[in-house]
Amino acid sequence: MSMLHAVTRDISDIPDSSLVSIIEAIVPFVDYIQLREKSRSSKSLGLLIESILERGIPAEKLIINDRADIAKAFGIPRTHLTEKSLSLSKMQDAFPEMKFGRSFHSISAITREIAAYDYGYLGHIFRTSEKSYPALGMEALREASKEAKERGGKLIAIGGIDVDTIGQVLPYASGAAVMSALFPVVNYQFDVGRGLRRAKALREMIDQSYQ
Repeated sequence: MSMLHAVTRDISDIPDSSLVSIIEAIVPFVDYIQLREKSRSSKSLGLLIESILERGIPAEKLIINDRADIAKAFGIPRTHLTEKSLSLSKMQDAFPEMKFGRSFHSISAITREIAAYDYGYLGHIFRTSEKSYPALGMEALREASKEAKERGGKLIAIGGIDVDTIGQVLPYASGAAVMSALFPVVNYQFDVGRGLRRAKALREMIDQSYQ
């Protein structure tokens, strides 16, 4: 079964209460929610996590971007690394119980390293307003898919994925990571209703792809 990752957008002028509300709404339909809140201080991220956990959202569904120390402090078992993070070996030595995913931006990196990680994001696959540089495209995803399968790695497609594009990536990935479509913004608030409808639709499309 393909996984659906929701990835937060790190928009500083939206209240935490709005972010927590949309996470609570979509969490039944996603496998993981990555808190990609890079601009936050440790205290701010901790307060956000406390608010999320107080809503009864299980720690096992959360992934913390880069901050394994904060993940451990809250009993969250997964951390997402980037190309700028400390090496995987150092992170594993410091946090042996932690599972690590990582962002990849090239097929060569997938070939070399994906087997060492719990999963790997490849992107961005399609054009997206979140990124200014060119998209990798479907051909790169197809090639990376072969490399990942040969090495037993879980490849997650990210970038420009919504209800109109997820069907293209599912045959070549172990899942999809979705940012803008699951965290739409209206008047400096997250649009919970629209995010929930997208989460339901994406989940249904993933489930139908296995029938």
